[in-house]
Amino acid sequence: MSSIPNDKTRAGEVYERTEHFLAAWRRAIPEEMSAWAFPAGITTALALASLPRAAVKAPGLPPYLHLAGFATMFGVSTYAIQSGDALNGPSMATAWSLTYIVTNGWPAVKSRSVAPLAMLAGAAMQAGIYGITAAESFYWGDRDSMPSPPPSSAPTSSAQ
Repeated sequence: MSSIPNDKTRAGEVYERTEHFLAAWRRAIPEEMSAWAFPAGITTALALASLPRAAVKAPGLPPYLHLAGFATMFGVSTYAIQSGDALNGPSMATAWSLTYIVTNGWPAVKSRSVAPLAMLAGAAMQAGIYGITAAESFYWGDRDSMPSPPPSSAPTSSAQ
């Protein structure tokens, strides 16, 4: 009989690898950094400072209205982090940073201009700092119970 891993074995391996990756990321980025609003503020300032260059269609920057939208969302995430929302602020910052990187990363690298590369670096910094908090909250759910094993597949009985 062959030793083909079943779904439970594969799920356990994925859980262990994910737990190891998140633990290494958390060692590199302390949890206190996720409560700092200035990395998101820096990215907001970079986006606002790049708006005049985007208005004249500088290569590597997104269109003016797109960049204005990114600046707004980076500002909203900065406000959420500053006001103490320890879960939604970092999650918004991560989501919008990754969106910026995916949609504007390659044009920024191809342009080799300062403003697009600074925006890309700011978005990457923001995704790295706040991404661990967002990943942990997505993977483990409630931050108070981290790290906890994934829920078992056993059915639970609820009192009616």
